Amino acid sequence: MKFNLPTALALTMAFGSTSVSANTIDNLVADFVQKIEQNNCSADLTDLETSQAISQSLGVRVHPTLHLMKDYLIEQGTLEYKDRGGEVIAKTAACGGEKAVPVPTESLKNALEESGKCSLSKQDFRSLLKASNIGGWEGSGALKALSKKGDVVYDKKTDNMNIKFGKCS
Repeated sequence: MKFNLPTALALTMAFGSTSVSANTIDNLVADFVQKIEQNNCSADLTDLETSQAISQSLGVRVHPTLHLMKDYLIEQGTLEYKDRGGEVIAKTAACGGEKAVPVPTESLKNALEESGKCSLSKQDFRSLLKASNIGGWEGSGALKALSKKGDVVYDKKTDNMNIKFGKCS
């Protein structure tokens, strides 16, 4: 069975490491937005000094993590990209907007529940991500978090992911 890169990366990240807390991606996204809110609700991420300061405070690499997170938050409407330079503006309540900070693990958990399946093959998982408009970066981080919590368990024997919450618990 052949997988596209985001799905393979998601599965590798989710089941390959257990050294991260269960809500790391959720905290990372929230902390990133908070950094922008604390910087007068905007940040120029093309400025190397700014992006390095933010990435160091979050404990992530500038490329690709910071920019993948930025793209994800722009797609969600939490950040807005301004044409001049690489400036992003927060659209959260703290900055006079109406957007909430997204929680990737909740999005994936909801998609898994809505699928109605208690076991997913890698192909089913890839299709679920695509159908739910969940990208590879947030999907892999959310899957890793749900795996760490025990909500999703990978069965090496059947090569399937077993859901352990909701109607599948």
